[in-house]
Amino acid sequence: MSYDVENIAKQILAARKNKGLSQRQLSSLAGLPQPHISKIENGSVDLRISSLVAISRALDLEFVLVPRKALPAVKSIAKGAAKAESFRPDVNREFNRLAAVLKATGGAVEMSALPHLRRLANCRASVVDPGMLRDARRAFESAKKSGSQNSAEKAVEQLSALASRLARSTHDIEHIEAQRPAYSLEDDDD
Repeated sequence: MSYDVENIAKQILAARKNKGLSQRQLSSLAGLPQPHISKIENGSVDLRISSLVAISRALDLEFVLVPRKALPAVKSIAKGAAKAESFRPDVNREFNRLAAVLKATGGAVEMSALPHLRRLANCRASVVDPGMLRDARRAFESAKKSGSQNSAEKAVEQLSALASRLARSTHDIEHIEAQRPAYSLEDDDD
């Protein structure tokens, strides 16, 4: 295995663990089989670009090509962004619990809820209230207990609304950050 592939595999593993996701949860979010995720993280498979993009997006990362000369600047900016977007174990814990309940629910409910779960995974941790995730999880648990299709549909609608609201919040923050200048010019005192 080449150094570059090994480095990418290590970064994927670190990003997955930082998000608090299991390989199974990542495979569900990325739409790839769990054994394939394992092989990628171990560096025992040649990584396809489509798989790399799917995994990157599931981990709230973006796969881009940058000029080599710009790489130090990009790394510096990415490091600063990672610090600003602090790790929230409470959010990750509730997200993982919600994903586990959906997986246990299975069937049509899981299939209709999965796109909304993927959207939630791409939201900034800073805009997510773990109580909202807890409420969504409880709605799915209640629907599973009752066996009511109507309750399950309401839980999916609640998850969809939550994902939309948080996606808008994330977009609003990114829009505001994009408008901030990187520096300002001071008036000269000539």
